[in-house]
Amino acid sequence: RNVKYLASMEALRREIISRINHIAFIHNLPEKLRRVHRDLTHFNGAISTLRDSQRIKDIVRTTLTLGNFMNYNPNARGKGCSAGFGVEALTKLHLSKATDRRKSSLLDFIASVCLKRFPS
Repeated sequence: RNVKYLASMEALRREIISRINHIAFIHNLPEKLRRVHRDLTHFNGAISTLRDSQRIKDIVRTTLTLGNFMNYNPNARGKGCSAGFGVEALTKLHLSKATDRRKSSLLDFIASVCLKRFPS
């Protein structure tokens, strides 16, 4: 008898906790939605700024051109030659090091080319 009573009390406790969590969720939902809306507004603004930026377009074009030049192999006959690269490669440009004394990276080179070609 005591076991049944304790089991029913435990079930009641779980039900009360579930309802309290539901009420807390409903109570906090408008504020969470406001924050998500604010973050999405900022994100959309950033995307618009990047999409409309001529400077970003120039940098991406220069990076693609350099990548295509580096990947070009006239003897490959369609193999081992690629045009373009994945977006994830952009995060690895600093890893490709030159053989000069300064050990500059591909990212350093792209930055210097862009600064010379697009000084503004």
